[in-house]
Amino acid sequence: MTKLFYRVFSISRSFPYTQTLIIRREKYMKTLINLLPAVLLFIFLFLEPAFAGGPPIQWQKTFGGTGGDSAHSVQQTHDGGYIITGSTSSFGPGDPNVYLIKTDPNGNSQWQKTFGESNYTDRAYSAQQTADGGYVIAGYTNSYGAGWSDVYLIKICSDGTLSADFNCNGTVYYEDLAILADEWLQPPVMLSADIFPESGDNIVNAFDFAALAQDWLQSTIP
Repeated sequence: MTKLFYRVFSISRSFPYTQTLIIRREKYMKTLINLLPAVLLFIFLFLEPAFAGGPPIQWQKTFGGTGGDSAHSVQQTHDGGYIITGSTSSFGPGDPNVYLIKTDPNGNSQWQKTFGESNYTDRAYSAQQTADGGYVIAGYTNSYGAGWSDVYLIKICSDGTLSADFNCNGTVYYEDLAILADEWLQPPVMLSADIFPESGDNIVNAFDFAALAQDWLQSTIP
């Protein structure tokens, strides 16, 4: 047993003095025992919260499915919500794909999007809101580009949809048609007109033009 302290007293002519010291020590021990509940209460109320990881959690959320999903970046958006980016094996055609989540200020999901191709790896590590209210996402891709792994930069509008509003001005019109024409029969670039299918097919063709035409009609006809 570990000794907290010990004292040695010689029993000699100073025996009465020694006995007095022993009695005093017993009184001190009783006093400490009596104070122990108050000491423990002080630790519980004041010291324990200080070493328990800081302030209490306001809320916590989880996102994802049955596969492997991870987040690499989170930023607060202009509306007080959050934009989260990472990778997902639960959603999208690939394993994994870029995973983008937009939440409200309380962490409730407003929309979720994936980017990338099937049978390839695409991940994102950073997302920032841009001056026009949209988002720019950075990561790497095995689905697109010239090499096995290339830098992947994605620019989307504020609602996160892969619509034909390529310049994010709220209307699908001639400017968007001009962007599509610049990318016709080419691999997608920024601003990408590769909008059909939603996951992209790595080329801008008549299918993307049809998607643009549909969005054009929905934007211009009341």
